[in-house]
Amino acid sequence: MIIGGTIPLWAKIFLKVFCAIYFALNLGAGAFLFTTRKNFHAIGGFDESLFIGEEIYFSLALRKLGRFRILPEPIVTSGRKLRMYSAGEILGNSLRVILGGPRAARSRDGLFLWYDGNAKQDRHRLDEKLAHRNRRNS
Repeated sequence: MIIGGTIPLWAKIFLKVFCAIYFALNLGAGAFLFTTRKNFHAIGGFDESLFIGEEIYFSLALRKLGRFRILPEPIVTSGRKLRMYSAGEILGNSLRVILGGPRAARSRDGLFLWYDGNAKQDRHRLDEKLAHRNRRNS
């Protein structure tokens, strides 16, 4: 995975660990999943009751049908949320989701990393955070 823009050191470490575990478990990531129509229908498609992690459950269901492969080509993704939220916010929210399992994924409550505002609000929050950091370092 290639992250656009500069991200904090903690985020680089977090992503290395996350990707090592995630891909060692052979889980498909994000919006880049491909399968045949036959397999898609055989597993019932994506679980629309989930607000996050649909690709994980999709990958697990496909694996039950047979061979499942992750393509090795890296993708470029935004580092905006890694710059916007603190390590505690991201690690805490991620841990809550992991420990909560499917139950946590079936409600938007507590999923602020995914559903808190929009890109314009996110940009404003990041600008405020950077301005505060610059004032503190001056």
